[in-house]
Amino acid sequence: MPDFSSASSYQKLIIRCTGAGAGNAGKGGHVMIYNERIRELRKDNAMVQQEVADMLEVGQRTYADYENGKTRIPVKSLLVLARFYDVSMDYISGASDVKKRYPSR
Repeated sequence: MPDFSSASSYQKLIIRCTGAGAGNAGKGGHVMIYNERIRELRKDNAMVQQEVADMLEVGQRTYADYENGKTRIPVKSLLVLARFYDVSMDYISGASDVKKRYPSR
């Protein structure tokens, strides 16, 4: 198993959750994390970063940093996006590739 001692705690969490360190990364199973998924959802809905940033009440640069993985997006913002795009938190977070609808109450 590769040495992940220099990885940040966040990176170690991603590795642990995705199994990337267990030799799974090279087996065709690309694991999407939330920054890639929010970019994909934005583009699929023909939106620009500024529109999504306005909805989240953050600057465009901050939202761009979310998409680029430079800044962690707050869970509250992920919830707003999941509700807006009508997808589950499992889907928007990348935990699932099954595009389920946002749960209704």
